[in-house]
Amino acid sequence: MRYATVLLLAACLSLVGCSSGGASAPAPTVTVTETPTLSAAQAEQACVDAWHAVMTADGYDPDAEPPTPSSCEGLPGQADMYMEALQRRNAENRARVDECLDDPSCTSIPIP
Repeated sequence: MRYATVLLLAACLSLVGCSSGGASAPAPTVTVTETPTLSAAQAEQACVDAWHAVMTADGYDPDAEPPTPSSCEGLPGQADMYMEALQRRNAENRARVDECLDDPSCTSIPIP
């Protein structure tokens, strides 16, 4: 009798386990996307480029203290980045002067 009861109980449990609804939807997966961040080198280059844009803008006054570009906020070594932008601007200006000196018809730079 016990043997028959155990078999009957096992059969019932297996049927109940197999007949579960299965209609429940799987839990939705959530993908977390992170805001892309710049590497240190990219952030420094963005700061140098921003300083260069300030220095080459119309109306730039080298004697006035320009506001620090927002892309430079919080970065260490801002003076070095400023100097790199200044050197880049000076090299571009020097190339422009050299081109003018080589061209006798150039009048954009007054040369005595």
